[in-house]
Amino acid sequence: MPDDQAPPYEVPAALVASLRHELAEAAGTLEQARAELTRARERIAELGARLRQNPRNSSRPPSGEGLGKPAPRPRSLRKRSGRKPGGQDGHDGATLAQVARPDREVRHEPGCCSRCGPR
Repeated sequence: MPDDQAPPYEVPAALVASLRHELAEAAGTLEQARAELTRARERIAELGARLRQNPRNSSRPPSGEGLGKPAPRPRSLRKRSGRKPGGQDGHDGATLAQVARPDREVRHEPGCCSRCGPR
C-alpha cells in the first residue's frame, strides 16, 4: 500500500475497537485494585487498633501484658517538707478539754422516727 493513500476504514475502526477493549479491561483491573486497596486499608486499621489495646483499655486480663508492662506512674510529684504531722513546736494548742462537771447539758433528740412516725 503506498504512503499517499489513506488506509481503508476497517483498519482504524478495528484499531479503535481494540483500544476500547483494552481500556475497558484496564478500567476493570483498576476498580479491582481500588477495592483490594480499600479492604487492605480497613484490615490495617483493624490490626492497628488491636495492637494498641492493652489491659487498661480493653477486657484483656492484666496477666496478658507479659514483660512489656509500662512503668508505674509516680504517686505524687510533691516533695516532703520535713515537718512532723500535727501541731508544730512552739504553737499554742487550743484543744477543748472534757470536764467532770459541765456548765450545761443539751439533749439532742430526733423530731420523728422513720419507723413509727412523729412523737
